Amino acid sequence: SNRTRHHITMPQNLDQETRNSIFWISAVIDSSLALINVFIITRILPKEGRKDVSFLLWGSLKTLIIMGILSHVSTEALIQIGANPIMELTDNYVNHNLSSSINFCENDFVHSQHVAEPANSMSSLTTYCPLALLGLHVRPQALMKTTTIAGKIRFTLAYLSLLAIGVGSFWLHSQLTAKAQGGDELPILWNLGVTSFIVVDCLMNIRTTAGEHRTSPWLVGFSTITSVVATLTYVFNREDFAIFYFIIMTYVVLVLVGEGRLAFSDFSKYGDSDSFRGKVLLPLVSCNTWVYLTASLLWVSEMLFCHDAITDFRWGSTLVPWFFDRAIHAGWHCTSALLSFLTVQILLSVWGFQQGWGEPKLQWFGAPYVSFEKTRKD
Repeated sequence: SNRTRHHITMPQNLDQETRNSIFWISAVIDSSLALINVFIITRILPKEGRKDVSFLLWGSLKTLIIMGILSHVSTEALIQIGANPIMELTDNYVNHNLSSSINFCENDFVHSQHVAEPANSMSSLTTYCPLALLGLHVRPQALMKTTTIAGKIRFTLAYLSLLAIGVGSFWLHSQLTAKAQGGDELPILWNLGVTSFIVVDCLMNIRTTAGEHRTSPWLVGFSTITSVVATLTYVFNREDFAIFYFIIMTYVVLVLVGEGRLAFSDFSKYGDSDSFRGKVLLPLVSCNTWVYLTASLLWVSEMLFCHDAITDFRWGSTLVPWFFDRAIHAGWHCTSALLSFLTVQILLSVWGFQQGWGEPKLQWFGAPYVSFEKTRKD
C-alpha cells in the first residue's frame, strides 16, 4: 500500500542534470528547425506556396481546437461518471497497483475512482483515434486499388498503428500499470518503424520513373528485422526509459532527415516538380514543423516544470497547477497526434506523385489531408 501511494516517477522526479540536458538538446534542435522553417517560408516558397502554408496552419488550428473541445467534454463526462466524493485519495492509491515506470503531471485517481488520469486518458481517445480513422476514410482511390506491400498495406499500417497508440495511451493513463505502459509505447515504436520504412522507400524511388518502382525485398526484410529487434529490446528493458527514448529518437532522426531530403529532391520525372514542391510538399513540411515545435514545447515544459508547478506551486496555486494537471499532457496528445497524421500525409503525397496517381491537392475535412486529381492530357 505504501509503495503504491507514493508512486512518483518521471517527469516529477527528474534530477537537475537530466533537466538541463533536455533543455539544451531541445533548445538547439527546436531553434534550428524554427530558423530553417522561417528560411523556407521567406526565401524558398513561392507566393502561392505561402498561401498553402496559411491554409494548412489554419486547418491545423481548427483540428487542434476540435480535438481540444472533444477532449475536455469527454474528460468532464468521465469525471462525473467516476466521481466518488466519499472515497479519500489515500484509499484510491491503496486499491490500485500502479506499476508503470512512468507517470505524468495529472494527479492520479483524484478526479475519478476508476481512471487514474481522466484528462490524459480521454485526450488519447479523442486525438489519435479520430485522426487514424479519418486517414483510413480519405485514402485515395488509387491507393485502395493497390494490394501489395508497395501501396495500401504500408499506409494502412501507419493509420492502424496510430489508432493503436490512442487505445494504448488510454490504457496507460487510465491504469498506470506495466502492461498498459507496453500497450502505449510499443505502438509508438511500430508507427515510427512503418514511417521510417516509407521514408526510405520513397528515397529509393527517386531514380525510377513514374509507376515503375518496386519495393526492395531487402528493405522489407531489414525493416521487419529492425522492428522485431526494437520490440524485443523494449520488452526486456521496459523499466529503463532511456532505452525507449533512444530507439524513438533514432527513428525520429531518420524520419526528419529523410523528409528533409525528400523536400529538396527533384521530382521532374513524375510531373511538375516545382508546383508539387512549392504548393504541396514544402507547405506540408513547413506546417508540420510548426506542429512539431508546439508539441516539443509542451513535452519539454512538462518534463522540466511539472514538479515546480504541481508540488511546489512556484507559479501560484490555481491556474498554472490546473494547466499542468489537466491540459499540458492532453495538449501533447493533440499536437503529437496531428504531427503523426501530417507526417503520413507528406509521405502519401510523395508516394502518390511518384506512382503517377495524379496531381496532389491539399484539402481539409476535420484535418488537413492530401488527395489526388488526375491531370488531363491534351
